[in-house]
Amino acid sequence: MDISNKSSRCRWLLIGIIVVALAVSMIWFATMKTTGSAAPSRVVFSADTNGTARLLGVSLANTNVRDGVFKAMGAAGMKAAIAVPAGLSPTNQTQVSNFLQTLEAMGRAGLFSTNSTPNPYE
Repeated sequence: MDISNKSSRCRWLLIGIIVVALAVSMIWFATMKTTGSAAPSRVVFSADTNGTARLLGVSLANTNVRDGVFKAMGAAGMKAAIAVPAGLSPTNQTQVSNFLQTLEAMGRAGLFSTNSTPNPYE
């Protein structure tokens, strides 16, 4: 058996597992949204001392991963909030810049309730 062929199969298997897991999670979120059961109303992100977003303690320092998580949550109809770090200093420009980029990414993904389109019938 060729080693490159075996690694190619493993790679495709891993991609398949990821796609199935994403599909199942999207269906689960959609079901929770339509049935109104115990889905949390908001997911709260925290920010570390560098202003980088964290979800359940996992750093979202990579902007591609962060934006992907935010877009997936927005597509699932979830809303979010962010906890301002206690040590956020206006003199630390890197910290403030990271925090503002996180806020902008959350806004683009539609995670804030103020970004919802107005209902003309309300």
